[in-house]
Amino acid sequence: MIKGSGVDPVTPGTVVVMFAVVAVVCKPLVGLATDRMGIRLAVAVLLCFVRDRDPIP
Repeated sequence: MIKGSGVDPVTPGTVVVMFAVVAVVCKPLVGLATDRMGIRLAVAVLLCFVRDRDPIP
């Protein structure tokens, strides 16, 4: 993939590391939220942050 697109190998590595750091931080926070609010309310709140960027016409 790096050879095909001509991207420096550091760039995709940086993206992977950023995703990993965000996951390490957010997963325990989501666990705390579900413990405090209950699973239904926590899922409803989390769904408010998800939106369809490419809606089907």
